[in-house]
Amino acid sequence: IQGESYDWQGHVIPDVADPFDWATLGCLGGAYAKKVLMGYDPHHPGADATTTAENETMMRMLTARYCDGENHTEPGTPLFWQNDRGWYSLPDDQSIELEALWTADGVACLDTPRLVSREEVEADCGPIPTCEGFDPAAYHLVSYRLLD
Repeated sequence: IQGESYDWQGHVIPDVADPFDWATLGCLGGAYAKKVLMGYDPHHPGADATTTAENETMMRMLTARYCDGENHTEPGTPLFWQNDRGWYSLPDDQSIELEALWTADGVACLDTPRLVSREEVEADCGPIPTCEGFDPAAYHLVSYRLLD
C-alpha cells in the first residue's frame, strides 16, 4: 500500500518524511489488505476515492481500535458493516446487532463489542456512550457483530 505507513498494531505512523518512499505490505486477510480490497485506498483516484480520514476510520473499525489504545479483535472474528456510500448491504440470513458508530478518532458510541467485554474496552479507553439516541446515518461507518 503505497503512501501509507502503519506500525504492527495498525496505528498510522505520523510525520513520515516522504510517504511515497514508503510502502506497507499487507497479508491477504489482514486489515491492511482488506481495506484496500474493499475500496479504501486514499491514493486511488476516481469517484469512489476515499479520504485519509475515511481510510483511518476503516482501519480502526477493522482492528476494533475503539480509542487510541489496543486493538480489541483477532483475525477471523466475524464483522458486518455499512458505510454512508451504500457500498455493502447487511445480510438477511445472519443474526447481527449494532456494535459501534465510527469516526477517524475511534468510536462515537459502542453497544456490544465484537469480541471482548465492554468492561475490558472501557478499562483501556475510559467510558464510552452506548449508541442509544445516536443516528447511524450521521457516521461514515457502522459496524455490526454476529450474535452468539
